[in-house]
Amino acid sequence: MKENPISFQMKLNPDDFLPATNEEKESLVVMRESVSFWKDGFRRLRKNKVAMASLVIIILIMILSFIVPSFYPYSYKTQIKGANNLAPMQYSQDELARIDAGESVFPHILGTDKMGRDYAIRVMMGSR
Repeated sequence: MKENPISFQMKLNPDDFLPATNEEKESLVVMRESVSFWKDGFRRLRKNKVAMASLVIIILIMILSFIVPSFYPYSYKTQIKGANNLAPMQYSQDELARIDAGESVFPHILGTDKMGRDYAIRVMMGSR
């Protein structure tokens, strides 16, 4: 009999049609547990050290933005006379006189604007 190059004859072995054993079934399992979008994203975030440090800083700023205004000595809307355009960590003339008198005065950490309002408390209130 002459072989036709187009037709393909294959000799079948009856052992190829036996049911698979449990070991063979387990060896074919290649899937892993499906992971949700958020679970995968959080796993990737935890692996990235810079991202975790940034997350900690952002959370710290959020917490401070709610706690600091209740203890900060200046209000975000109060204008302090004589404290216009102060540089960071600077006192006004009135505050320097109170310091000389022995009174405790808190400095303007970020300075003041042209109306005498403290920048630090305004930043904290704005971050809310």
